[in-house]
Amino acid sequence: TNIAHGSPRRPHGPSALNPPFRAQRGSKKIFDFGDIHVGGRADKGAGRRFLGHIAMLQIYGTALNAYQANCVFKDGETMLRKAPTPIQNMCPNNPMLDSTFLSNKGGMKDLSGNSRNLVHTGGSNADISVRGLHFNGNADYLIVKDFDYETDATFTVSFWFTKEKCTGNVFEYLYSDHKSVKPGSIW
Repeated sequence: TNIAHGSPRRPHGPSALNPPFRAQRGSKKIFDFGDIHVGGRADKGAGRRFLGHIAMLQIYGTALNAYQANCVFKDGETMLRKAPTPIQNMCPNNPMLDSTFLSNKGGMKDLSGNSRNLVHTGGSNADISVRGLHFNGNADYLIVKDFDYETDATFTVSFWFTKEKCTGNVFEYLYSDHKSVKPGSIW
C-alpha cells in the first residue's frame, strides 16, 4: 500500500479530503503556507517540538517518482557517516532548497544557488555538528522564509533525522508549513 494514497478502506492524501484541496477563487495556488518550520509546529506549540538532530533538508518544486526518491535517499546516505556509494543515473539535481546542516558539509546554508534564508531560533552555531542541526528544547526551531514550492500541490520534501528522546506527547512535528497559526487553521 502506498502510504501517500492509503488503501481503499483508509484513503490518505489531498484527493481523499472532503472537501478536496483546491485553489481559492481567483487564484491558481492550491497551497500558500507561509514560512516553513522545521523541528516544530508553526504555532511553536511546546508539546509538539522535536528533540533530536536533523541532517539535510531538500525541497523540490515537483513530485519525485520512485526512482528519483531513491536517488535522493542514496545521495543522502553518502553525506552521512559509513554510508554506501549511491547509484547515479537520472537523479534530481534541482532542489529549490538544499542544506546539509552538517558542519563538515556546509553547515546551515542553502547550497541550491537560490540563497534561501535559514534561521535557527532558540539555538546557536554550537548546535551544528557532523550529526546535523541539534534541536534540544522548547522554542528551538529552524525557520525557512517562505518561497513558492507548494502552490500547485506537487512537491517533495526530503530530510534525515535522529530521534534522541520523547517529549511525552503523542505527536512531535518535524516539518510544518502553514499560512496562519490561528486555532483551527493548523491541520
